[in-house]
Amino acid sequence: MKINPVPDVLPIEIDESSQNELNRLSEMVSEFVNLGTYLYAWDLEQARGGEENLPPLLLFRNVLELLDSIAILIKHSSIDPCKLIIRTILESKFYLDYLFKEHTYQRSMAYLVWHTHEEINSLNKHDINTDQGRTFQQILTSDKKINVDLSDHAADFDLVALVESKMTMLGYPQFIEAEQEYQKVKKSRNHIFWYQLYKGPASIKKLAEYLGESAVYEMYYGGHSASIHGTRVMHGLYNKPSEGMTEFVQIRYARDAREVAREALTFSFSIYNLYLQNRVPEKRKEFIDLYLLLRDDYLSL
Repeated sequence: MKINPVPDVLPIEIDESSQNELNRLSEMVSEFVNLGTYLYAWDLEQARGGEENLPPLLLFRNVLELLDSIAILIKHSSIDPCKLIIRTILESKFYLDYLFKEHTYQRSMAYLVWHTHEEINSLNKHDINTDQGRTFQQILTSDKKINVDLSDHAADFDLVALVESKMTMLGYPQFIEAEQEYQKVKKSRNHIFWYQLYKGPASIKKLAEYLGESAVYEMYYGGHSASIHGTRVMHGLYNKPSEGMTEFVQIRYARDAREVAREALTFSFSIYNLYLQNRVPEKRKEFIDLYLLLRDDYLSL
């Protein structure tokens, strides 16, 4: 049985003119994703080796995947959810900028050590034989809506072996310095973010300040914060003062499509330039040649 939506709430049919514009914007974002894949592939071709190359590679890959999802959402007129994704892209921009600014090796290793500890904490949380696991099980047991036994949940995984393998990795020579720094910072903080190691910024806002991106943080990262936390719901109302009335806005309202596409491309292009300069500067000419194929459409936004 197929259930059709209420047209005034979720219109499936979009007028041809609006759909053409959404298709144009979506294709433009997709072309930028394609451009970014060259940077990613060029970097992979270097086959540099060394764990310190993983953070920039994987952060950049994540940006491409997020940007690709925006292209898909725009095509289907799902615009407001794109703002959540743009916020994450901007966070990745801060991370990559911080990695490349100075002490890149040290910061990359700090990222890997921090991420490994995040994985260990998650594994321990699901192991009923650890303090974290017992506390988590008490929380699950007290909530009658969730009938989960961690013993059953972890039956298919050797959690102890997984934790031991990650702890062993942290003892490898290349990780020792960052691990020692992590343990030092952990003594004064309940929760650690990787950029806080080596006397780094205390928060994402401080990180933006350090990078000279305070205005961008306040306008876009902070501006889209309410969408992330579910407190920006009043945008679903549309006021008509001249008519003395307020209307509910339909789902998949395309009003901000152009602005969203512009933000996504602007931040992504900034990331591309960062990546080009710091990872594959020898490919500058090839990159510019490709970008020139998109420039006019990009500037038309």
